[in-house]
Amino acid sequence: MTLEANENENENENDTETDTDTVKKDHVDPKEFKDLMAERAGVLLYIARELQHQNFDHCVLTRPFLNVLQAEATQLEEILDAYGARNNIAWYPFRVQTAVLKNFSSAGYELLHLHLTCRNYALFSLPPNFQADTLDAITYVTCLISCSLKMLLEHAEANDIAPHVTINQNFDFTEDLPPGRLPRNRKGWHHDSVKERVLKLATSFLHHTVDAKFFKAAAKIDPANWRNLNFDWLSETTLREQEIKFHNLQSLYDTYISDSETEASDPYLPKLRGHISAVLHLLRIATIFVHFYERHVKLNRSVLFCNEKCPFDGDWFFAVLTGYLTRYASEFLTRARTFCQQILARYPDDIREVPVPLYIGFHVRPSTLVAAIVNHYGGDVAMLLGDQEYNAKMAASMIHANGWIDQKKREYIFEQLRTLDLSKQEELLRQGAITIEQALAEVFSLLRQKNLLIFYAEDLPYAEVTRHHSGTFRELLRDAITDFQTGRKINVNMKATVVFRGNKLALDDIAILAAHDYGENHRGEDIALPKELEYLNHIRAQPKTTP
Repeated sequence: MTLEANENENENENDTETDTDTVKKDHVDPKEFKDLMAERAGVLLYIARELQHQNFDHCVLTRPFLNVLQAEATQLEEILDAYGARNNIAWYPFRVQTAVLKNFSSAGYELLHLHLTCRNYALFSLPPNFQADTLDAITYVTCLISCSLKMLLEHAEANDIAPHVTINQNFDFTEDLPPGRLPRNRKGWHHDSVKERVLKLATSFLHHTVDAKFFKAAAKIDPANWRNLNFDWLSETTLREQEIKFHNLQSLYDTYISDSETEASDPYLPKLRGHISAVLHLLRIATIFVHFYERHVKLNRSVLFCNEKCPFDGDWFFAVLTGYLTRYASEFLTRARTFCQQILARYPDDIREVPVPLYIGFHVRPSTLVAAIVNHYGGDVAMLLGDQEYNAKMAASMIHANGWIDQKKREYIFEQLRTLDLSKQEELLRQGAITIEQALAEVFSLLRQKNLLIFYAEDLPYAEVTRHHSGTFRELLRDAITDFQTGRKINVNMKATVVFRGNKLALDDIAILAAHDYGENHRGEDIALPKELEYLNHIRAQPKTTP
């Protein structure tokens, strides 16, 4: 060894000593922390030790058992995070298992709720294998919790902590419930506005669940081919967004419709409530599964599972996620949409769903014609879009709704973009073989070929959108689409609908107008209106009416 090497070694030793001094000064005393963990993890470790005596083969999920697991794991995770266990090599594996117990005790509780109470939901009928598949999902979560408790105990012993011998609780996690239900003898309430709330709930549900159809696509994925699952659209973020929507819909129902005389007299309403609840519980579980995959399986696999071939990783996990959670969420969602349509059909005198004008939505021409129809007959007509209502008597009010429609179109085309393979253009850009403008032109041409975009200008100003852009190529694509759509140079080819509510005669004529493309072609040029709408001739220079 050279003198220089010895000097460097001495310097490193000095650095180590300094670090050690810092640890002693600023870090928690190891013995005190172990004592704290033995106290805070005492109940979980006691349960794990009791299961160990049975070789972890007799773990049975009950709601009392899961309540204790969830509460104990939550407080333990919080104290571990407060002391920085995420960044400590000795305590990180222990913290990961705590997170598993916290998350999957919640998932297990939701699954037990579905298994034990779904028969009380006013469902039209349960899918044939739903109960059996729910039990299989419960078995998976049971095995995962049992394995996690085993590993928690192993990591505790590795860190020289063990269950407190002073714990002397007579834990009884059995759940023996008597059959039957309480009599329904509380009188329902009546309010004149319930009908309006029903219509709002049904239309809101239809609008809010259009973008949840990815459940059906996810359900078709073979669990063995789970690597092909697109986690851009089946992500924790998208699932939480859907969960919030369904929670809001359920709250709207419970606040304004539940226990009303209208609910008691309309058999479709309790069915709608039951299906909303079923989807909500499945969404909560799916969110936990995807969170578990994104946060832990992808990042912490080495400390998560008991070995490299752990049966709780891979196919079984994704069989529950795609073959059970997304599959039945899709089935219940489809049924609920049907109930909404049937509910709306019970009010044929004042509800009508029509397509949005193809050419840039409700701009001046179609909005003016719709307003003219409403004012011709008198009475109130509202255009329902999302959670908003627009006064169909006023063209300006409907024109204002175009911002919402354009936003939905952008969300749709951005969703399609996620499925496109742009590796060719990105590689050519890295090599400098094509310009950024040429790459944009290629992708826009591809979107046009797929009938996703309609061009109103053949020469799109690609150079203008690239001039000051510094993001990724996909970000540039999104910005270019937004810019060109706003400038009316392109349109997103997405079929959308709106609901009009009000005077039946006005709605009948609005439906006729919509069936004739609102009096314009795909480029926004006037076309002849049908004879039934002759009275609108004074609104514009009208071509000769068609028979």
